[in-house]
Amino acid sequence: MTGHTCVSRRGGKPSLKPQLAFGTCPKCRKRYGPNPLLHVCEQKSDFKKRKAEYEKKQREAAREKARKEKPKHDYTECSDRECKRSLCVAYKAGIEEGDNRGWARGWQMGYDRGKAERD
Repeated sequence: MTGHTCVSRRGGKPSLKPQLAFGTCPKCRKRYGPNPLLHVCEQKSDFKKRKAEYEKKQREAAREKARKEKPKHDYTECSDRECKRSLCVAYKAGIEEGDNRGWARGWQMGYDRGKAERD
């Protein structure tokens, strides 16, 4: 409790009126009103919000840049026999099957005959 001295023009002794004070808010440094539970700090600036938004955009841009720079896995040039990617497996199976069929048909038709016609 703090005391308040009233000053008036009448010529008498000043009287003391007791006042209830809860101090100041450590966050916004404003005095608490009659009920400190109802105190709401007013934001003076939205710097924190803008900074967070800027950092979020920077992270997204860095992530996008890293995604674009990441080398793509070309299934036609994949030399790993144990690669489990579906495109690689399908491409290798197709090449293997196609080579076997082409080899069989090529020797049936005559390998040299086809080569002479191309030259």
